[in-house]
Amino acid sequence: MSLSFDDKILGEKVDNYCSSSEGGEDSDESDGGEGHEAISGVAAPPLATDTLSHRVAQTGPKGVIADYKQYRKLKDEQEKLKSEVSLQVAKKCALTSRPYSADQSAKEEEQQLKEMLEGLMDDDDAFLAQYRQKRLAEMQGALKSLPIYARVYELNTGNFVSEIDKEPAEVTVIVHIYEEGNPACKSTNEAFECLCKAYPHSKFCKIRASTAFLSRNFVANGVPAILVYKNKEMIGNLISISKELDDYFPPEELETYLFEHGFLPLKEDNVSAVPEQSSKIRCASLDVDSD
Repeated sequence: MSLSFDDKILGEKVDNYCSSSEGGEDSDESDGGEGHEAISGVAAPPLATDTLSHRVAQTGPKGVIADYKQYRKLKDEQEKLKSEVSLQVAKKCALTSRPYSADQSAKEEEQQLKEMLEGLMDDDDAFLAQYRQKRLAEMQGALKSLPIYARVYELNTGNFVSEIDKEPAEVTVIVHIYEEGNPACKSTNEAFECLCKAYPHSKFCKIRASTAFLSRNFVANGVPAILVYKNKEMIGNLISISKELDDYFPPEELETYLFEHGFLPLKEDNVSAVPEQSSKIRCASLDVDSD
């Protein structure tokens, strides 16, 4: 059953809210009260950890942990093989009484085992590089199968739910709740214009807070806010992001901010440099000023 606009923007929870009054009201009084539609207290559900089931791998902390566990499993198998070879080398190097011909043959076998062990140790870096390239190729392939958006969609109360629910389960929908005249909202909207082109397989949207009939307190103190949805569910809400990014910031700062929260995938043109995910946006028309 489709969710209403209020349910969707509230993350299907109304236990906490941002009241339009100056003081904090008791939560029991929220039933039937007016002007309590804001989302500042909504708790985001945990990010999905089964990256294979969602096809697009996570790139935030939980995704890194999953990748690390898989890497350690493969690495442990390689360490076990090295231990077995080392044991064979130790046995062959033990002092024993044997004929000269057998001694020569044993020395040749020992040398072969030593060379094999040295080769395994030299392969550590190659093993890590190979594993990393394999994972990047998987993520890149998954991204290419998703729709291309490459623009910012303007939402309203009439299309908010449908514009989120109609997207494939693997697509991340990122919504900016903004208000006119707010400098940080202006910076976020300008950054979205760049990010939507840098991440064409993620859907970037925006909706004006007052148009969405959110509370006066939220309009004044909660924006710019970013809601993140995947598979029709809210997976993150970032309220009043200017408290961390300031009022004026370039697109790459917002890119890093979203990437660190696990809401952005690897860019296709930068898959070979995971740590340097940010600082690669190019937007010739961007002009972030302090007017």
